[in-house]
Amino acid sequence: MYSFLFTLTAGDIVLYSGNQIVVFYGSNSWSYTRLGKINLSEKKLTDLLGNGDVTIEIEKR
Repeated sequence: MYSFLFTLTAGDIVLYSGNQIVVFYGSNSWSYTRLGKINLSEKKLTDLLGNGDVTIEIEKR
């Protein structure tokens, strides 16, 4: 996988430091490996992810 400079927006799922998965619920510009996207609004993602610890399950279909 390769890292590229992206302007990330709410819902982007990226690989950070080669061993951590990050879900953005705001915007950011940095060099990451893009893994996917959650198609929810920034407000909805902030409501779901912005308060305390969150557990996200990733499932292969």
